[in-house]
Amino acid sequence: MFIDGLTSILGAVNDINIVAVTNNGLELLQILEKDLPDVILLDINMPEMDGIETCKRVKKKYPKLKILILFTYSHKSFVSNFISLEADGYLLKNTGKDELVKAIQLVNDGETYYSQEIKEVLSENKKNDGDEFSFLSKREIEVLGLIGQGNTNAQITEKLFHSPNNIETHRNNMMHNIQLNNSAELVKHAVDRGLV
Repeated sequence: MFIDGLTSILGAVNDINIVAVTNNGLELLQILEKDLPDVILLDINMPEMDGIETCKRVKKKYPKLKILILFTYSHKSFVSNFISLEADGYLLKNTGKDELVKAIQLVNDGETYYSQEIKEVLSENKKNDGDEFSFLSKREIEVLGLIGQGNTNAQITEKLFHSPNNIETHRNNMMHNIQLNNSAELVKHAVDRGLV
């Protein structure tokens, strides 16, 4: 039922194409030998080979392949175990269609995505060591550094060979992930922590 629901939801999205559907990690590894998708939606709870082992094997063999992990619980112990997998995104199964599509698109663009519930759990752990920037991708940190040096969107676009829309998306995503209101707060936050 869950797989059918996801297939139905994503099949109706114009810019998403479902390459394959599998029931366990072993089937997934076999499919990847023939056809590589851009993003994998990976359930933690699977028979024969669970999502944890599957993620490790996929990332080892295909390090550039994007993985978005889906799981049921947001308890601290669950989240801590899954974050160590170094997947590209983490969502709870109760997420809505809009957030799911957004997560897939951001992960496909090279961002890291955490659902709000997961960010809240992680924030409790990060507050003590000031590591809020663990939510940012390498590209976002690079953009943040250039913003902190006083570069405009146009200058950052030229230096990183990105479109202006991509730079603005990075900026907005960083403010959302660190829960700040504007670019000035974002830069001050980074300067205070020695990132810029």
